[in-house]
Amino acid sequence: SDLDALDVDIRMGGEVGRDANDGSGYVSGRTSPALAADAARNENELDQPMQLASDLTAALANMQLPPAQPSEGEIPAQPRRNNRNMAVAYLNIYCYPRPEKKRCGLLGKLFGNGGGSDIVNNDDEDATTTTPNPDPTKHLAHRQAHHLRFEVAPTEDFAAIRSVVRAIRALASGDSTCVDADKPRRYLVVVNPYSGTGQGEQIYNSTVRPMLEQAGIDHDVCITQRSGHAMERMGKISDESGDDDDNDISTYDGLIAMGGDGILWEMLQGIRFRSDAKGILQKLAIGIVGCGTSNGLAKSILHQSMEKYSPLESTFLICKGRTAHLDLSRYETITGKAYTGFLTYSWAFIADVDLDSECIRWMGVARNDVWAAYRILINQSYRAKFSYLPKSVGSKAGTVPLPSLYEPIPKKWKIIEGDFILFWASQVTHAAYNTFQSPLSQMQDGLFRIMVVRKPISRLRMIQIALAIETGGHIHHDQCEIYECVAFRLEPLEKGSHNDLDGEKIEDGPIQAAVLPAAAQFFSGVMG
Repeated sequence: SDLDALDVDIRMGGEVGRDANDGSGYVSGRTSPALAADAARNENELDQPMQLASDLTAALANMQLPPAQPSEGEIPAQPRRNNRNMAVAYLNIYCYPRPEKKRCGLLGKLFGNGGGSDIVNNDDEDATTTTPNPDPTKHLAHRQAHHLRFEVAPTEDFAAIRSVVRAIRALASGDSTCVDADKPRRYLVVVNPYSGTGQGEQIYNSTVRPMLEQAGIDHDVCITQRSGHAMERMGKISDESGDDDDNDISTYDGLIAMGGDGILWEMLQGIRFRSDAKGILQKLAIGIVGCGTSNGLAKSILHQSMEKYSPLESTFLICKGRTAHLDLSRYETITGKAYTGFLTYSWAFIADVDLDSECIRWMGVARNDVWAAYRILINQSYRAKFSYLPKSVGSKAGTVPLPSLYEPIPKKWKIIEGDFILFWASQVTHAAYNTFQSPLSQMQDGLFRIMVVRKPISRLRMIQIALAIETGGHIHHDQCEIYECVAFRLEPLEKGSHNDLDGEKIEDGPIQAAVLPAAAQFFSGVMG
């Protein structure tokens, strides 16, 4: 186990941990003489920190900690010192473990605390594959602050305890060499205070800021003041009010988006206009803490990281510092405009529900259900030509070059023309926290998975498909078509439809896109 720890620090005298007054409980103990001896013995073997880390894990596991937990704000009593020259210190380990989620009643006694398989078998006659579990973390509890505080045994030499600190950091970082475990990190946090229910700043102050401080991560914060502010900030355009730091984002180690998917969309568009855009995306790790209405990318990353869905879990992944590459995509419209995508592109049913329902935005998330029911009743379709390059013939070297939208498609592409009710291209599993529209998508698989529903289809069948999207069961309906490709083009043959990219309305009309494989790195529990 890596202790589910973010970091460790040493506080002198009667000082307490950085967040002792935030209501988080500490479990207190005293360092074992054997542990100190092991650390001292390994002081000259720091080129093998994971061996010390392994010894430390065993030592911590064998420690008998008192059941008592200091109350909020309590400062442990000063220990007696036998020698005036002996320094007194406390070792604080900031941990966020998952409490064991117990089953109650007869089923719990019979089957224990297991959570079941990550795969759900579908008995539908139309099913040709199994559906990944829509919530593989259902059996897990949410992480909670459960920090450890040890009184360091009186000593005149802190060399041993410094070895312990390095070992704990090696465990916390998962770094087998510990080369970067002590490296300072500095992030830029961009907060949209208006997203969702407007709790972005409150979540930053109560969760994100304390956890970043516990992890020893320095950071600057930018509170957006208007639409487009995040896009400007990525281009090093400082706020005229002077409220945010205008350092070039290339000076940071990571970018943290706090809001809905829209704030990240703005940030990526701002990066796209930079001359060093490709280098920035490869250099900076990006994190997202869902504070919006849908939070599709935050949910997708947590889902594939086997973490519960909450801002604390997202922040935990960010503080741990592990990253995985994420595919992005490049979209082009008929007038030559280009966009960077990371989530989904929708047209017809989904785009109409997302964009046309703005007139009832006051209803919150329920507006999507109301408008979806309305759209199913009118059963509207749009005629279009859909062209795509299958993965089997796509370029394996990188991004597929796209022809001009005024030029015919290459011969290797396939064409479908018809009346479309739904068209939904996905690069991640979730378009929203409760929408499991692309169960087979991975963070870095180099593919679009495009869901298509065409006429003729009954209203009842459409209702069944719509209801099954929450659990991923829709992919087994015979009228739900799934196309895997590395590039596509959609050409509407009639007016009245919308292009909806990552929840944002973009230029209507013909559009084409190609996957940008592993174009960015995001904080994640998935390594790669």
